[in-house]
Amino acid sequence: MHTHKSTILSIYFSLSGHTTQAGIILLYIFCVLIPKNLTAQSFFEPSDTFNGKRFYPVGISGAVVSAGAFIALDQVWYSQQPRGKFRLFNDWGEWENKDKWGHSTSAYYEAALVYQVAKWTGLSKNASIWTGFGVASAFQLTFEIMDGHVETYGFSIPDVAFNTLGAGTFAIQQLIWDKQWIQYKMSTRFRNYPDTRLISASGNATDTPSRRASDLYGKTYADRFLKDYNALNYWVSVFPGEIYITEKIKWPEWLGISVGHSAENIYGANSNSWNWQNEVYTFPVERYRQYFLSLDIDWTKIPVKSPFLKSLFNALQFVKIPFPTLEWTSQGRFRGHLLFF
Repeated sequence: MHTHKSTILSIYFSLSGHTTQAGIILLYIFCVLIPKNLTAQSFFEPSDTFNGKRFYPVGISGAVVSAGAFIALDQVWYSQQPRGKFRLFNDWGEWENKDKWGHSTSAYYEAALVYQVAKWTGLSKNASIWTGFGVASAFQLTFEIMDGHVETYGFSIPDVAFNTLGAGTFAIQQLIWDKQWIQYKMSTRFRNYPDTRLISASGNATDTPSRRASDLYGKTYADRFLKDYNALNYWVSVFPGEIYITEKIKWPEWLGISVGHSAENIYGANSNSWNWQNEVYTFPVERYRQYFLSLDIDWTKIPVKSPFLKSLFNALQFVKIPFPTLEWTSQGRFRGHLLFF
C-alpha cells in the first residue's frame, strides 16, 4: 500500500499494510494456535484424511467472507478515491520501506494460517503448503489490483515482491524441513510526539508534529500499535536449533538470533512536509533508518506440559521478545540497549 488508510477502514477490516498483519496474527492466535493445544477436544485436531465436512464449509465460508470484505472495502475506501486506468506505481522508498516488511510479515502469517486450516481439513502436507502460499499471495494481490485503478496509487511491484517473499518464506521452509527455522516477528510501542510549533510556508498558520502524527497514525494506543511507522519494528529471527558450542555447552533450540529494521522521524510517505487546511508545513528533522541485532525466543520449543502455557506460548510467537540489542543507524551511529522492544 502507498499511504495510510483511514481509521474507519482499520477498524472495519484490519486489512491494509501492517494492519493486515495484526488482523492475521489475531486470527492465527484465536483460530489456530490456542485451539490446537486443547487436545481434549478432538474437533481441533487435524484430520488424518480428507474431511469433506470440514473442507467444504471452510472453503465456502472463506470465499464468501473474503468476497464480502473486498466488496465492503471497495465501498468504504476505494469508492472515495479518484479512479482511472490501471497503472503501475513504484513506491519503493516510501515510509522508509517499513510498509514492505509489513507486507512480508502479513503474507507470512496468512500463509501459516491457511496452511494450518488446510491441514485441519485433511489436505496433505504439500497441498496445504501450496494452498497457504496461493491464498496468501492472491489475497494480497487483490489489494494491489484495486490500488492499480486509483490515480493517486497504482499497482506496486515492490509490494508484490515482498508479499511473495513472506508467503514463500513459510512455504519453502515447510516443504524442505517441515519447520520454521526463519520466522517473521514484530514489536511496537506507544510514542509521544513533540508539540513543537511549526509555522506554515505562508506564515499565516501553525501546526505541530504531534497533531500530524495523530492524523497519520491515530490517537489511541490501539491505533498506534497497528499503524505507527516510527514505533513499529520488524524482525527476522533465525533459530538454528541445538548446536554444540563445546563438548558440554550447546546452543538451546529455543534461542534465536534476530535482525530488525525500523526508522525514525517519519511524518509522511516521502518527506516531512504536508498540507493541512490549505497550508504547507515542514518539520525539519532528519529521517533515518535503524538496524538491530538481538536475540529472540521460539516459544513453541519451550518444553512445558500445561495446555494453558502451550497456548500462551504459541500466542506469543509473533512477538519479538525484549532482549539486549545492538543498534546501527543510517546516520552511522552505534549504540546498545539493555532491553529493546
